[in-house]
Amino acid sequence: MYIFEGLTPIVATRAQAVMATVTYAPAAREFVDLHAKEDIRHTHMIVGVIKDLIALDPTAAEAIRFGYRTFENVYPIPVWTAAFERAKREVMPTLN
Repeated sequence: MYIFEGLTPIVATRAQAVMATVTYAPAAREFVDLHAKEDIRHTHMIVGVIKDLIALDPTAAEAIRFGYRTFENVYPIPVWTAAFERAKREVMPTLN
């Protein structure tokens, strides 16, 4: 959850920049605008939970690191790059 919540505001902020170049109805921007802000708060909340968990069980730190390493292998940058290229083709064909 931390990784997704931490990445969402970054991606959403970039999406807002693209959306600002085109006229979108406020309802079409609602999801992106919400997550550009709210997921920052969610990220901080998750960090607090992780710290609390490690305080309760210090051995949890290794399991958390393992989870991140697994994420890196399962959900690598090429997946993000492919998604971005697909989005450019579908949403902004003039960027190709």
